[in-house]
Amino acid sequence: MGSYKLGRALPDLCSQLNFMTDEFAQTLHLRRKKYHIGIRSRGNSFTNLNARTTTTIKSRTSAFQLSLQFGITPHIAYQPKVEIDTIN
Repeated sequence: MGSYKLGRALPDLCSQLNFMTDEFAQTLHLRRKKYHIGIRSRGNSFTNLNARTTTTIKSRTSAFQLSLQFGITPHIAYQPKVEIDTIN
């Protein structure tokens, strides 16, 4: 068994695919498999995934753990600017 690294997850059990950033997959030293699939998301944006991996997520507060497959993507969500225009 490997070691655990702290990370954040937002599981959606109704989803067909889980996602992990490339940066986090590298941090965890996870083995990748080739996986070519296009993902169309809200707002009609499109992303190509080229790799997937499998790892186990585990709760810090309970005995819950679950092995999941993840599509590896450069980023998960758009990060807005720190400053938000509240005038308009």
